[in-house]
Amino acid sequence: MKCTLSLGCCLLLWQATAVASGINKSTPAISFEEQLYSRAPLAPATGGESSRLRRVLYSVNPYDAEGSDSQYYCKLMDSLVRVRTILDNEEESRKSKATANNSSASGLDKQMSSLIDRVENERATALLDKVELTKRQIVFLANQLKDDLAASLVYPSSSRKAISPASSPAAIALKSAFRTKVDSLCSQVLKDCVALDRHYQVRLNSIGSSAEGLKQQMTSTVGSNKVSDVGTSMYVRNYVNFGGIEQANDMKLHAVAPPAALLAVPGRINSSKAKVERGRPLR
Repeated sequence: MKCTLSLGCCLLLWQATAVASGINKSTPAISFEEQLYSRAPLAPATGGESSRLRRVLYSVNPYDAEGSDSQYYCKLMDSLVRVRTILDNEEESRKSKATANNSSASGLDKQMSSLIDRVENERATALLDKVELTKRQIVFLANQLKDDLAASLVYPSSSRKAISPASSPAAIALKSAFRTKVDSLCSQVLKDCVALDRHYQVRLNSIGSSAEGLKQQMTSTVGSNKVSDVGTSMYVRNYVNFGGIEQANDMKLHAVAPPAALLAVPGRINSSKAKVERGRPLR
């Protein structure tokens, strides 16, 4: 009984510590890949682009609504709609952050935000292009399957009983080929989206690290050169020299006189050099 009570007290203390730490520390953002392959439900917003995408893909479902093939088709389409839903949520999050941080941001922070917005827009466009291309391919394949099923011949069996069009060998072969193609398209688009996201995340991280390094140079007190906040941007660096080298007497640099061969005297030509030039054969 004592062990049970002590264990329960430990659990309560651990939960209280976890809640307190959760209040003080912000939850890290979930990556695009984690959201994509997560099993957590992600419903598209009503009336949004993801809802329209789902409605289009569901409308061309060539399978019977109650069959297992139809359920598998809807599952594949939901994975494609999930990409669009994630992008829609990211767009809404960016708009809310831009509205909150636009007034209080400094000049450098605004330039960094502008660069990040540009890269994020490129990323979203590239991902949406992948989703749109896959949608058009699936719609084309579904309509083609419907036409092929309508045009396929149904032969009577040996018992002279009519065979259902859905269970004919031709229909089964056509549906199997369609399922293989759609499965391959959805699997490939998810891999392409993850690869694109990783590529653009590298660019976004480089912008953030460059801005942080620039801020550290502005506040640095080491050395005689310092980056000035006046005239400095994400593209241009304006340095200020505090004269640390010039103040040191033992580090002064004296100008050295040029060699005699480089000294020109008005009205005089080096006779030995002129003779060599005249006697040199032509090439």
